Amino acid sequence: MLWHRGHTGPRLYDYDSGRARRLLAEAGWADSDGDGILDREGEPLQLSLTTNAGNRTREAIAILAGQYYRAIGVAAQVELVEWGNLLGRMFSHRFDAVALNRSLDLDPDQRCELALDFSRFCC
Repeated sequence: MLWHRGHTGPRLYDYDSGRARRLLAEAGWADSDGDGILDREGEPLQLSLTTNAGNRTREAIAILAGQYYRAIGVAAQVELVEWGNLLGRMFSHRFDAVALNRSLDLDPDQRCELALDFSRFCC
């Protein structure tokens, strides 16, 4: 794995809901009506977190992420959809956030594998 030599890995961040709230406040988001959801100029901060139904691991991750979002004042709605529907939304960019994983081999250039695997959905 020569391409990996010297790589220390991704920068990891600790969960810090206080810092998240401060950053959102700096960006102008506040709970102006006391309902627990941040808003700005009357618009609530909300997002939909989508994953495929039937994959218990992804469902659990989406539910946990939704709880973390709600803890900082984001109205997060978890949406479980059929796999083909999820892929259709992803390739047409019709989503806010997606809980998804993909196992790849050690070659850093994954273009061919991804193109072969997903070409039937995006062509």
